[in-house]
Amino acid sequence: MFVCGICVVALLAGILAGHLLNKKKPVAEEKVMFESDFNFSQGGLITDAYDLNSGVTVFTYEEAGGMDDSRCLSIENKSANDARYVLKIEDALENTFYRASVWIKTENVGDGENQVGANISALNTGYHSYAYVGDQEWTLLEFFGMTGEGQTSFELCLRLGFYSGINVGKVWFDDLCVEQLSKLPAGVIANSMVNTMTS
Repeated sequence: MFVCGICVVALLAGILAGHLLNKKKPVAEEKVMFESDFNFSQGGLITDAYDLNSGVTVFTYEEAGGMDDSRCLSIENKSANDARYVLKIEDALENTFYRASVWIKTENVGDGENQVGANISALNTGYHSYAYVGDQEWTLLEFFGMTGEGQTSFELCLRLGFYSGINVGKVWFDDLCVEQLSKLPAGVIANSMVNTMTS
């Protein structure tokens, strides 16, 4: 009887240990986290800038002027600034890849040394997508990022300028999409989206 009791306890302990060891973290599935063509609203994006003084930057929810003359968002830096629309993704997974894409058009964006053009970035990180300067007709812009250990949210920026890269000019944004990826496309490197600039 005693031996049987020990066997039962050992069996239960083994099952419990196996369950704990095999408990896996959520696996990233391919899914759309956010999508907006801005035709009905600003999509919940908020505005922010390095220089918030009046007259430096104009943020506009455009009634027309987007692709197919639809509604869109725009930023116009009348003086050099780092200005952005910010979208917070709250339900992210740690150590997971994300893709943000948006169509952009630029006008008179500076291309001087240390000027960063229209881009997508993760707030409070040192990385951004390709940055368009000068005059650019509608083109698709992409940013690939990865969350860190324990990170379950991040803030994406549709931006004109960057940290130590303030700029002038105007950019229009249309059709924003944020996707969670199970893996990166071939040849793509993801930027860290871990906040390294605030405590």
